[in-house]
Amino acid sequence: VSNLLIQNQEEFHAEKDAVYEAGLRSSPWQHTDDTQTRVNGQNQHCHIVCNPVYTAYHTKPNKDRLSVLDVLRNGRARSFRLNREALDLLENIPLSKAVRQILQTWSSESEMDEATCQQNLERYLPNLGKQQRKVIMDAAAIASYHKETDWPVIQTLVCDDAPQFNWLTYSMMLCWVHDGRPYKKLMPVVPLHREMLDGLLKRFWNHYDELLEYKQQPTPEESARLEADFDTLFSTRTGYDDLDKRIAKSQAK
Repeated sequence: VSNLLIQNQEEFHAEKDAVYEAGLRSSPWQHTDDTQTRVNGQNQHCHIVCNPVYTAYHTKPNKDRLSVLDVLRNGRARSFRLNREALDLLENIPLSKAVRQILQTWSSESEMDEATCQQNLERYLPNLGKQQRKVIMDAAAIASYHKETDWPVIQTLVCDDAPQFNWLTYSMMLCWVHDGRPYKKLMPVVPLHREMLDGLLKRFWNHYDELLEYKQQPTPEESARLEADFDTLFSTRTGYDDLDKRIAKSQAK
């Protein structure tokens, strides 16, 4: 039994990779999350990627943006491309005018491996801070990912609003369950506030149930109704300040 589990696993790995690639190709959107796990006594992170037809698990030492990208690319060798898209991603990042000029000069559609990208940063921008270097590497890796043709490029992620998920896909949808968690952390003392919270949560989850039903039989009319109900739900003001702030944050997201 031990040998069956730990030896000659190549066929199983190949099958797993094929299932994962098929799952990524099955839909333009994927749902992702991560949870801490222990590996040989060390804290690591189990990354979950799924949609209604499959679920894949990947354990990585970290959960930063490049690690998530490694998961989406199934551990293939990292590639980097400092093109127009990468520069656009960096538009709102605090970089000096001199750094931006150098990046513009360096910009091209040429693909680089990780060592080459790091060497170029060291050569052209030796005084960059650690965080600035990281964000440039992130942008270049994502721009390269979006140019791939031999691996499925995900268009939309459904996830929480953790910063490592930003940039990876062209659009994001926030996970309803994650957005509901902060409401449960409210601890009102005033009985009226408890009633307000309970009432809001009931409406919150009833609307979620209606969204799930809509997925089974979508119609334009039902879409319009649910959109209007969403706006009504998240424009609610109760007078309980902590709850109202949480509702407004959900609306803004």
